[in-house]
Amino acid sequence: ALVVTAGWWNLPTTLQWNVFWDLGRQQIRRHRPTPYRGDITLIRAAENPDHPDTWARMVTGRMRTVTVAADHHAMMRAPHVTATAAAVSAALYLTDNEGTPS
Repeated sequence: ALVVTAGWWNLPTTLQWNVFWDLGRQQIRRHRPTPYRGDITLIRAAENPDHPDTWARMVTGRMRTVTVAADHHAMMRAPHVTATAAAVSAALYLTDNEGTPS
């Protein structure tokens, strides 16, 4: 019952984390991805065990891959977040100036 009302009321921190964890698990089980019709830039952590081609199956266009020398969580924290931000900026620049990220 708490998952249905997730985020509506403030709950004790541990309970709130558990509710959102359960909500996320439900969404993952229900989600059925479909291919994205376009080009993408995949910004991935170097320590990601998944091969980038895993994502290529979900794209009908071209895929440009940029690897950040970090793990999944560290790429969003200093000092690695600088490289992550640069990769995002470059992808946006390419999209704005070429109409495609690759």
